[in-house]
Amino acid sequence: MIVSKTFTIETRLNQNDNADLIKYVKEYNALYGRMLRFAWHRYNNGGKFSVKKSQFNTLLQIQFGVNKRFANSVISEVEGLYRGLYQLKWYEYKQLSGKITKLYSKRNKLCKQVFALKEKARNNQLSPSALRYYRRQKEKIFYTGQ
Repeated sequence: MIVSKTFTIETRLNQNDNADLIKYVKEYNALYGRMLRFAWHRYNNGGKFSVKKSQFNTLLQIQFGVNKRFANSVISEVEGLYRGLYQLKWYEYKQLSGKITKLYSKRNKLCKQVFALKEKARNNQLSPSALRYYRRQKEKIFYTGQ
């Protein structure tokens, strides 16, 4: 019988021995963040870049002094973020419009119920519990109408 085992290996960097690597990663994060914000503002203004992707890639390479692969990663991440946000907001819009239509239908049902009880309440023909129910339903109509 053969049994397989999985081992997970974890490595840790010593701060004293790997100061150069840690410095490189921190600088890389700062540069990547600046490039990402720059590209995001350019992309977000019109939903696309004002120039072709290749021209914008060249602009990023010249302005930030990075290679083509690095600039392409920033561009693709910005496009993905924008697409993701767009789809999220579209989904939220559909969800909220569904909630609004349900509230309107619920309010219409409440209005019909209250209208049926209105005449009886006007002529003092409701029992105390039915009168409380009638008043609560009127409050619900008021608050769902706002």
